[in-house]
Amino acid sequence: MTNPSDRIRELCSKALAATDPAEIDPTIADLKAALREKIQHEQNWIVLCERAAVEQDPRKLLELVSEINRLFGVRKEHSVERA
Repeated sequence: MTNPSDRIRELCSKALAATDPAEIDPTIADLKAALREKIQHEQNWIVLCERAAVEQDPRKLLELVSEINRLFGVRKEHSVERA
């Protein structure tokens, strides 16, 4: 699975190298989708952290922290794969 940042860089390079409009349009559409996905992922982190910061129910807090840890693990794996 491609890292979202790597995918965005790949699509930018592809769009810049394209000379045929028929090739540029689908690449730009893919780039927009990849950017939306990355933004959504970043917003999910923010939302989870904001919710955890104010959660009073210990069980719900544990669920939120578990999800944050899971996402952190996925992010860490991607970092190791790129190195």
